[in-house]
Amino acid sequence: MIDLHKPTRVRRAPSLALAAVVVMGVVAFVTACGSPSIDPDRLSADLRRDVGGAATGLTAITCPSGQPAKAGTTFTCTATTTRGDLVYEVTVTSDAGDYRYALAPGQTVDSAALGQELTAQVSGPNAALGAVTVTCPASIVAPGGAVDVTCTASSGTSQVPMHVTGPPGSPLTWVFVTA
Repeated sequence: MIDLHKPTRVRRAPSLALAAVVVMGVVAFVTACGSPSIDPDRLSADLRRDVGGAATGLTAITCPSGQPAKAGTTFTCTATTTRGDLVYEVTVTSDAGDYRYALAPGQTVDSAALGQELTAQVSGPNAALGAVTVTCPASIVAPGGAVDVTCTASSGTSQVPMHVTGPPGSPLTWVFVTA
């Protein structure tokens, strides 16, 4: 017979054991799945779209994998173009994995490749302009992520300065400078 006045002891061990198993399962799941991270393929696709693809001589974009989707995380991606490598600074803006990127300041541009590209643009399909050669300064720095340089178009003994502007890796704008 059970004495209703006598306090009974409630066993809680099975529920504590169950709670411990659930906690270990959650820890194992988080460890196995890892923290959310930035998808390097999606980021590369965004950069490829903004850099301009084949029209700008883009050959590859490399972004590191395993970057945490944690606000404030920063890292760099590299876009390889026919004019040289361009470095983009990436900043994660939310724990949901949103990000922004910008061309890192102080980028340099391959002046020889830029001269060849401008020579092709100036000459175009016109054979009469085939003797035009564009040369640019040996070192072109793009402070703040934009080119602003004067190159020279030469044909025979004639020379005409060209003002070239725009972000490296994108189609640059150029105009002949007249006195």
